[in-house]
Amino acid sequence: MKCESKSESKYESSEYWAGLIKMSLSRFFILHVLHNEALHGYEITKRVADITCGCCAPAEGSLYPVLNLWRADW
Repeated sequence: MKCESKSESKYESSEYWAGLIKMSLSRFFILHVLHNEALHGYEITKRVADITCGCCAPAEGSLYPVLNLWRADW
């Protein structure tokens, strides 16, 4: 059964899911490199890019909001 509601149409979009998966993977890899040692922003981005062969390298605009969110939760 297909929903016709506009608010639910984004869930049918492959772009939506691709973006969500990429964001989740970025968070996972950021957490992974920080688990190993404390790093600054540039080094976090560099390490994530290194371990993912450049596939998942968070930009400043996405890295710092994630770090601030986690810091607020601590």
